Amino acid sequence: MIVAKATQSSSNLVPLVLSWTLVGVPLVWGISLTLINATKLFK
Repeated sequence: MIVAKATQSSSNLVPLVLSWTLVGVPLVWGISLTLINATKLFK
């Protein structure tokens, strides 16, 4: 079993934030477009 360390160094924080940004921005974009198109169905 692999146990993660409780503390993270700042050198690991930058790639982590960058990775989540690369995933999060397209995800939010896609969800927003889906919601915009879904509201057109109910007008």
